[in-house]
Amino acid sequence: MNPLRILLLTCLPILTLSSPAFGSIIVTFGTSSPDPLIAGSSGTIDVFAASTGTDTLDGFQLGVSLSGGPAGGLLFSSTQTEGQLAVGPGPPGSGYVFFGNSLAQNPATPIGTVSGGGTTYTGFDATFDFFPISLTTTPQLLYRLNLDAVTAGIYTIDAIASPTSAFFSDQLDPIASDIPFISTAGIITVAAVPEPGSLLFCGFVAVYAGARRWRKKRTSQSSCV
Repeated sequence: MNPLRILLLTCLPILTLSSPAFGSIIVTFGTSSPDPLIAGSSGTIDVFAASTGTDTLDGFQLGVSLSGGPAGGLLFSSTQTEGQLAVGPGPPGSGYVFFGNSLAQNPATPIGTVSGGGTTYTGFDATFDFFPISLTTTPQLLYRLNLDAVTAGIYTIDAIASPTSAFFSDQLDPIASDIPFISTAGIITVAAVPEPGSLLFCGFVAVYAGARRWRKKRTSQSSCV
């Protein structure tokens, strides 16, 4: 056998083992805060990204949409605080993917815009120094989105497909360095505001239960004298 071929066959397992396991990106959604949201109030929901293997991520543009429930019952707030930019490393999945190296932080500029009457949010960010980060199977924070709950119902939040959304390993050539992605939709529940009568009844039950515990404790102390 050709000596060069023998050398290649010998080195192949080593090369295979040392090669990174490139994958695709998975977009997921956390639970709303608070959960459930209450109609007439506001809250937030986190959006995460992870790799099915290991990917180098230099930037992204991600569109997110709301659907389901009564029309206009759950909307993205017109003003987004973009709270994810301030979330540093902590427990797995808690830190912003480009924390400390974000184009949106240097200088501070809005990362995204709300459109579609409040049902769509599209944001963009990239590394400030052009050095990609390593995205693994541990989810990293992409967005912390502000929500306005209007009407009770069950709503769906999901990523918008390409070309609205894209992840790339080189922000100078995003098309050639495009990383495929999939999304797992999230569910957001908006509960109705409790009726005044219901609140009064709950308050009565709480007072009644407290009175019973106090009376039982007092009776028990009397019997011990």
